[in-house]
Amino acid sequence: MTQKKKSLKEDLGFAVELTTALVNFLHSAGLDKKGIEGAVREALRKMPTAKAVRKVAGIDAGTASTIGAAFHRWFRSQEFIDRNGKPIPLRLLGPGKTVQSLIAADNAAVPAGEIARELGRLGLVKKTAAGRYVPTALHSLIRTHHPYLTEHIAHSIIRFLHTVNENASGSGNSVPLIERYAHVSSISESRVRDFKDFSNQQGEALIDTVNDWLESNRANSKATSPKNTYQAGLHVFAYVARSGKSPRR
Repeated sequence: MTQKKKSLKEDLGFAVELTTALVNFLHSAGLDKKGIEGAVREALRKMPTAKAVRKVAGIDAGTASTIGAAFHRWFRSQEFIDRNGKPIPLRLLGPGKTVQSLIAADNAAVPAGEIARELGRLGLVKKTAAGRYVPTALHSLIRTHHPYLTEHIAHSIIRFLHTVNENASGSGNSVPLIERYAHVSSISESRVRDFKDFSNQQGEALIDTVNDWLESNRANSKATSPKNTYQAGLHVFAYVARSGKSPRR
C-alpha cells in the first residue's frame, strides 16, 4: 500500500468513526435509517465550501493527549523545572532533554520530532535569546484552524456521545460517568465577559486538578499490557449564544 493510499484510508477510518458515533446517537434518539439519511443529505447540502487544511504528520486519537502530557511534565516534573518552579529552556529536537524527547516519552505512535516542530509553528513554544525553547503557557491552546484542533474536536464529540449513550443504557460500569451542565436562558450582555472570565478560571482549576490525578495514576506502558488499560479524561467547555440561537463555543 502506498503512503498516499494509507493516509487516505486512515482519514476515511477517522471520518467513519465520527459519523458512526453521530448515527448511533441519532438512532438511539428515535430516528430510523431513512430519517438519518435525510438529515445527512440536508447537512451535506448546507455544508459550506472550505479551503483544504494543510496536512500535518503525527495525528491520531492520542495526539492531543500526547501534547498535553508533554506540557504537564514540562511544568510539573522536577527534571524539567528550575529552582523557581518554572519550565527550563530545552532544545527543540534530538535526544536528551529536548521538546522532542518530552513528546516521545508518552510512547504514542506519532513522530515526536514533527510534533515538536509543529508546536513551534503554532506558537505553543517560543524560542529564547539563547536559541532554546520554553512553553508559552501550561495549557496548550490552539487558536486557529489546524489538524490538531480538528482531531481534538472530533474525538471530543465521539467521547461525549459514548458517555451519554453508556449512561443512558445503564450498561458498563455501575457508576455513571459525569455528564452535567449549568445553564440559564438569559444573562445581560454586560455580564458575558464576567461569565467568560469566571468559567475560564473555574474550568482551568478543575482541569488542572483532574490532570494531576490522571498523570499520577498513568499506567506504566512498559509494565502494563495495552489490553489492560483504558483511556480516561474530562472535557470542559463553555458556551454563549443569543437567545433563540444555537450556542457558539
